[in-house]
Amino acid sequence: MSFHEFAASHGLVLRGLEIGKIIRCSTTDNPRSKNGAYLFEGEWGWCMDWTRHESPIIWQDKGVEDTPQFRQRIKDSKAKHSQERTRNAAKAATKAINMLARSSLELSAYMSRKGFPDSTFNMLERDDDYPLLIIPMRIGRNIIGCQTIGHEGKKRFIFGQITKGATFTIGDGEVVLLVEGFASALSLQIALSKIGIKYKIIVCFSAGNVSKLAKSHPNAIIICDHDESLTSQNIAMSSGLRYWIPPLEGEDVNDTHMRIGLFKLSQLLKKEFLLWQKK
Repeated sequence: MSFHEFAASHGLVLRGLEIGKIIRCSTTDNPRSKNGAYLFEGEWGWCMDWTRHESPIIWQDKGVEDTPQFRQRIKDSKAKHSQERTRNAAKAATKAINMLARSSLELSAYMSRKGFPDSTFNMLERDDDYPLLIIPMRIGRNIIGCQTIGHEGKKRFIFGQITKGATFTIGDGEVVLLVEGFASALSLQIALSKIGIKYKIIVCFSAGNVSKLAKSHPNAIIICDHDESLTSQNIAMSSGLRYWIPPLEGEDVNDTHMRIGLFKLSQLLKKEFLLWQKK
């Protein structure tokens, strides 16, 4: 298996291949982000998706002799990367806290297009561009980073931050729901309120993170994105949890909200809840 094939099998999208340095790249779960990273040294390398993998996954050319010296090179590289990640994660957490401290509650052009024109959000003013929507991400009670969303909808994480296991939570009800996106969570919140469901909605920020969090929430319901790749649906099915998927391909729950309206969305969800209660 070539390094390209190896990286692809672990969810990375490589546009090229650079030798000798750590390169950020896209992933199949989130092609518009750079949640992936790799290091290619010719005879060996590693890759990882920061939302799915705890540590780098090693690739080795079959033609290379597996000597103690060779294994030590790999071990040293992994240790160096781990130290770098720890430093970057600490910097990212500090930066996120500072960004939130500087933000203020304002209207968001992006969230207005998503169906929330009168709601206010944490917005960070910038001198040379539109303000950024800031969504804090936590592990436990600790802020470890944030997702930023520009007025045009471009989503980013702070460089180096921890994303695996990080969440944003809405509500503290008995019914736990896992969902990928922030706008989807808000649509879900209003729809569930209309049908009297006491919710705890956990924004996971990626399909890979939904998979991780599903393991620690055995009674949760997964609200899928209906993506063409079926990534979200496959994760939900493999988890063994109950799940709901929007009826049209290409939609998440917010897209469905915008297309059919809040009442019809709430009735779709109510129907699913009634079916689950009968099982």
